Amino acid sequence: MLDEIAEKVSVSRQTRLFIADARTSALKMINREIKRNTMQQFRTLSIRFTNRRQRRINRQQRRLSSY
Repeated sequence: MLDEIAEKVSVSRQTRLFIADARTSALKMINREIKRNTMQQFRTLSIRFTNRRQRRINRQQRRLSSY
């Protein structure tokens, strides 16, 4: 969006570079945030699966020990 404005209005090369730099760092921040959220979701998923597996093992152990 800032690029289109910069093209219509005559701005200095410095300003164009600043806009490009700001856009790059914003994209980097967004990507970092996405990665963090994705990792968090995987972590909670794997914890959930581990818990489920553990419950099943516990059930089997109880069943075996009751004999």
